[in-house]
Amino acid sequence: LSGGLKVKYVDPNVQPGFVKKYTDTEISLNSIVVESDKRYKLIPYEDIVVTSYTYNQNTGGYAAENTFDGENRITSAVDYVVSDTLPTLYAITNHGEAALSDSMLKKLEDQNIDVAELNTLTVESIPEDATCVLINSPLTDYTENDIRMLEDYMKSGGNLMLTTFYLEEGRPNLEKFMAEYGLSLVDGVIME
Repeated sequence: LSGGLKVKYVDPNVQPGFVKKYTDTEISLNSIVVESDKRYKLIPYEDIVVTSYTYNQNTGGYAAENTFDGENRITSAVDYVVSDTLPTLYAITNHGEAALSDSMLKKLEDQNIDVAELNTLTVESIPEDATCVLINSPLTDYTENDIRMLEDYMKSGGNLMLTTFYLEEGRPNLEKFMAEYGLSLVDGVIME
């Protein structure tokens, strides 16, 4: 229904070379390829109609449930193929930071956000392509060099996402950095 999109149906059995342009593996029927002059994204049918299985202890069997996720997948793919730049989130990893859950990584992927790990011991500065830096519940304090990198990044217009976890020992360097932005740690736990 949009003049900006063109739909073309291709039978991979009739045109096997078409599939090879997008993947080396076999794709399922009813998969979708979204393509622009910049890039393409292949959406397997299994990602459009998602099947999940639940075990029933009473019957000893599994029940299948299908969920339609096509709108999300196609919208995300269109955004991916037409965007001039794609955001990159760098997750700092060398202070015992918590890993992102699979569900969070999936949400970020759906938003076309590339996630990369960043070890501040092996770099001189935050990468220039960083759209955002994630500090996810570090277990140890940041060094003065780490803080310098973060300060330089923030002064150049960077974005930072910070989550914390309760620890008995303090993180004075990180807390001093946070105070520059009006943030402070308080004792307590948030419960839902």
